[in-house]
Amino acid sequence: MDIKKAIKKSGFTISKVAEKLGIAQPSLTAQLINGTMSLTRPKEIADILGVSLSELLADENDQQGISVVCPHCGKPITLHIDK
Repeated sequence: MDIKKAIKKSGFTISKVAEKLGIAQPSLTAQLINGTMSLTRPKEIADILGVSLSELLADENDQQGISVVCPHCGKPITLHIDK
């Protein structure tokens, strides 16, 4: 999952997405780099970009499942998308 790459591909900048989220650009950048964003944040970003959550989180190399890190315990959560 490369949300920064998806943002760029959609013609947005991290600054513009952060503005639409109502947060500072450095805060969004830190969340993307550190993997500390809430579980709802990717959905908000997908809505801004006009893509589905599965498209935003899709790994180009592995379409079988997506892993995110639980913000509470730090353990990976694997999501499987059925087409």
